Amino acid sequence: MAQRTSNDSTALSLFTKEFLDKLSVPIAIFQAIFDSTSSVHDYKVIYVNEEHRKQSGNFHTPGQYYSEFKDKLPPAIHFFDIFNNVIKTGETYVQEYLNLSLNRWFKMTLQKMGKDMISLSKVDITSEKLLERHVQFLELNDCATGLANSANFLKTLRQKVEVAKASDKKIGLIVFNIDNLSSVNDLSGREAGDQVIREVAKLLISLETDIFNSFRLDGDEFGIICSDVQDKNGLMKIVTQLFAKICAINVSVSMGISIFPDHESSAMGLFRNADLAVHHIKNNGKGNFDFFESEMYDNFLNRDQIQKKIFYGIQNKQFMLYYQPQFYLEGHKLRGFEALIRWYEDGYGWRSPMSFIPIAEESNLIQNLGDWILETACSTLAKWQRDFRFDGILSVNISPAQLKNPNFIQRVKELVLGNQLKPGSLELELTEGIFIKDTVKTSEILNELKNIGIRLALDDFGTGYSSLRYLAKMPFDTIKLDKSFIDSIAEGNNLNIEIIASLVPVTKRAGMETIAEGIEKDEQLSFLTDIECNTVQGYLWGKPIPESKASQFLMGDQSALDKI
Repeated sequence: MAQRTSNDSTALSLFTKEFLDKLSVPIAIFQAIFDSTSSVHDYKVIYVNEEHRKQSGNFHTPGQYYSEFKDKLPPAIHFFDIFNNVIKTGETYVQEYLNLSLNRWFKMTLQKMGKDMISLSKVDITSEKLLERHVQFLELNDCATGLANSANFLKTLRQKVEVAKASDKKIGLIVFNIDNLSSVNDLSGREAGDQVIREVAKLLISLETDIFNSFRLDGDEFGIICSDVQDKNGLMKIVTQLFAKICAINVSVSMGISIFPDHESSAMGLFRNADLAVHHIKNNGKGNFDFFESEMYDNFLNRDQIQKKIFYGIQNKQFMLYYQPQFYLEGHKLRGFEALIRWYEDGYGWRSPMSFIPIAEESNLIQNLGDWILETACSTLAKWQRDFRFDGILSVNISPAQLKNPNFIQRVKELVLGNQLKPGSLELELTEGIFIKDTVKTSEILNELKNIGIRLALDDFGTGYSSLRYLAKMPFDTIKLDKSFIDSIAEGNNLNIEIIASLVPVTKRAGMETIAEGIEKDEQLSFLTDIECNTVQGYLWGKPIPESKASQFLMGDQSALDKI
């Protein structure tokens, strides 16, 4: 027979009840019912406050026993055991649970009162749970596209790799970048670029399955995890179809693929290898796809090593400038020099600029390297003007990354004024790509440079986006014909010969000077003389030489020049 430990009416004071009734939190108080062996046999509701009645109605009413309504409680929560533990230990118990009938979340708190009573309070936390879920969604998903994000990608990739290890299955990882998206942003506006991203995401979402999971990794970069891949041929079919579908929406991408465990056994290694394949595609023309190969990783290590050596070389003054003379065809008079960077590395020897300049540009070390080149060239030019009354031109190559630097124009001003250079004696050489993305902004920058007395040359004309329409908008003083055009003269390429013959008079009428680069043969010189090209530069009349030899030449020593 159950034993009551105290009279229900005296278990709670009138004051306590009045206080609890004023609270906005629903509260119910239970009293332990002991049997003849002093073990808890049941619990009796001895009080519920007004707020509890409003929210729960008659679910808990004074006089009811736990045994009478236990079947209506959430089965996942073992209330009787929890009540007993609170009575025994006196520890507060907190539990969040979902009320399925109400479809709402609550946080329940159980606390011991006196020797044999427990207070149960609960708070509706549905809004907090919804917010929590929304935050979790934002943490794992990209709101702009609806795709899972990079955090979700790494979490999912690690999970799938572990599953694949246990099941001896393969995983295919596809990573791709949208080609030339920055050009779309510059030419058509940011919204146009965002629309391209959304179109790609829409396509990927339409292809989503349990074994084809898509992610937006960063900006214009996307990743796809293909589970249960049979072999490379099976993955190749998936990649080919995906690539074709992306091309069908008029988007060009560079895509890299790696396979677990063929290419790597870890999630991060798998991602790295796919990304290396993407860089391989970008460096070979973009708009294609390829599987990872070990040589790509070797190239990556080599590039990383060279990048570190470039930084070391800048810090330890391993770089130097050589100067290649430029001559007017009429009278063989010296026009000036082009400053060219050279790198002699101890234990290696001379490194070709083509082996380190692209890496410097990619890593942005070109900012430091380019600044050193410009500073050294300006210092040398000032010395020549001071010591030899040099009245010619010194040309310096400028990277597009330097031109984009907001402090670049101010830096040029400082060097020109600090070295007291003569107006028009410093010429900056720029490649064609600088004005394709944002013609208006580039034109503004170039005009500012012109206003401080800087000459401007368009280098490597004919190798990229050559357009006389662009040239008409830009304040160039000089056009430099690329060596590949000049080589075609000796090779008998009639089309290129006609292009050169037509271009020289056009640039002359526009008030621009034309310099032919890479002159190595007499027939080239003869042809350029016939079409009245202004200036030539090449091994036939002078190779690049160190500053000491250039100074000797300016003092009148003709033997200081190195020729073919």
